[in-house]
Amino acid sequence: MSGPVKAIERRGALRHADRVRSDFAALALHHGGLACTASAGIAFGEAHGTSFEAVLSAADQALYQAKRSGRDRIASAGLRLVEPAAPRLTR
Repeated sequence: MSGPVKAIERRGALRHADRVRSDFAALALHHGGLACTASAGIAFGEAHGTSFEAVLSAADQALYQAKRSGRDRIASAGLRLVEPAAPRLTR
């Protein structure tokens, strides 16, 4: 897979993860002042050369980066932090 294709697939994965994070926050019950948020860490491996354990470790490190950066974030190993989008209004 070429570099530009990988970059497009990674951006798509980050957008999808951020949608899940945002949808979770929108669906969470706000009872008694308690709101739920979600953070995630994403890492990408290669078909040949990157072990599952290495990718999992990188994703775990990215998760803690997201939490240290204020929670309610998506972080990707080797890529920049994705800030949460503005809250969506639901009807």
